[in-house]
Amino acid sequence: MATADPYGEDLQLALYVLYELHYRGFAGVAEDREWDPALMPLRRAIEMRFLNALRADVAAGRSTDEVFAELLLEEPTDHRDSIAHLLGRAVADPRIRRSALALPPERGRPAFMQTSSLSSWRT
Repeated sequence: MATADPYGEDLQLALYVLYELHYRGFAGVAEDREWDPALMPLRRAIEMRFLNALRADVAAGRSTDEVFAELLLEEPTDHRDSIAHLLGRAVADPRIRRSALALPPERGRPAFMQTSSLSSWRT
């Protein structure tokens, strides 16, 4: 463990598996393995190996923007033409809201237009 690459796939996979045991578990694995006393020191050792490497590799005194600027592979893009943005604009149109509200629930009304949230949509 002391020589394992803290950013390598083996260490990261081991950490993921140990976290997954805690959060959701795996089919066929007993639920009590989540807090297995033999696994806790292993999880702690892997976490510390990774965190110590992060702390050693991140220069102190740098802003979040400076660090993220190095991580970005491409410039942020304009998402005004994305499906999500277009749907957001369409939902703001009262004509589309009225049409969507007219759909019976069995026709598959979108989740954000379910009965519980309709009062704020009425025009």
